[in-house]
Amino acid sequence: MTSQSDNPGRLEETSRVYVARQPIFDARRGVHAYELLYRSGRVQSYDARDPNQATARVIVNSLLHIGLDRLTGGRRAFINFTRDMLLDDYALLLPQQEVVVEVLETVEPTPEIIATCAALKERGYTLALDDFVLLEEPYRPLVELADIIKVDCQLAGPAGSRQLADAFRGSNKRLLAEKVETEEQFLAAASWGYDYFQGYFFSKPVMVEAVDVPGFKLNYLRILQELQRPELDFEQLEQIVKSELSLSYRLLRYINSAAFRFRRRIETIREALVAIGEREFRKWVALICLATMGEDRPRELLVQSTIRAHFCEGLAAACNLEAQRTDLFLTGLFSQLEAIVGRPLPELLDEVGVAPDIKQALIDGTGPLADVLGAVTAYERGDWDQVTLYAGRLGMDESRVPDPYLEAVERAQWVFAT
Repeated sequence: MTSQSDNPGRLEETSRVYVARQPIFDARRGVHAYELLYRSGRVQSYDARDPNQATARVIVNSLLHIGLDRLTGGRRAFINFTRDMLLDDYALLLPQQEVVVEVLETVEPTPEIIATCAALKERGYTLALDDFVLLEEPYRPLVELADIIKVDCQLAGPAGSRQLADAFRGSNKRLLAEKVETEEQFLAAASWGYDYFQGYFFSKPVMVEAVDVPGFKLNYLRILQELQRPELDFEQLEQIVKSELSLSYRLLRYINSAAFRFRRRIETIREALVAIGEREFRKWVALICLATMGEDRPRELLVQSTIRAHFCEGLAAACNLEAQRTDLFLTGLFSQLEAIVGRPLPELLDEVGVAPDIKQALIDGTGPLADVLGAVTAYERGDWDQVTLYAGRLGMDESRVPDPYLEAVERAQWVFAT
């Protein structure tokens, strides 16, 4: 073994290190885990000059500086490992119950690699094979050791993905379908026997006729519409919230949680208004409305919308858009309204009556609010070239992006745990 693993801290440099996450779902569309991906400020995906350095930074930065729980909310973290990182025992820096060691497709199944993976299994680590496509004989020993087989559904295609599912049927291997981008792909992979699913299928809208929208969603849309009226006074805002019992209950539950740290219990909607102020009050009511409307949609869709809302708002200072903090929050929050309600976004925004700048950002994709949302969604995907592009448009130092992201993730996890 080399001495590299003896001093992982030396890999921390002055350059900014980013970590993005992508959800991995089970067949019920619940989040099973998150894959953590290394991102550096000006390089998309792994740093081709030194992929081992990239993986080392994921481990060191996530575990020692950010904290795995802060990124994953207690779910497992899939982390990619190259050949050298496996042989240098970097996996042993990580708690075996919190991570999945993902063996990259570029790792050749040499006797040393097989022995290392076998030793990790003996220590209780879960192993996954990344981007598995072919059932080639040299990979059999790794396949036998692996707990999870990840299949790139775009690369394998429908026929290949189904063939691999058939090949592993009846085994003790769990299959993970990668790059599942549509509802149809998800349903197909699930029918073939895949256990886990990775991709953005969960955020794609399933359109319904207006008459088929449940009544409770229409009611919350009306509340959102009322919230957009700037002339509302405290009494009118109070009456709007009190008209919906579940909305009142959830708002008071949030306000009385540890996050707000009020010295005494807030008992009424009027007290909540006075305690947090009109701007925060409107934001929280909008968030609760959206979360309630999306109760029949995948939970991660709501988590992602909430992260976007707080992330967009968190970038206001870096973009010199402090005066539009609320508009930024609503731009992020409403960015997936179409997927949550199942009706065309222009129609929904007209019905809700959002501010012109928000509508311009969400429909036309133009203006500073759109650029902030573009930076946020690029970060979400780990597309750092695009983050750099949007940062340049906004006059934003992109090194100020990671902290608001982590804060947004934490706030969203708190919202859905309360």
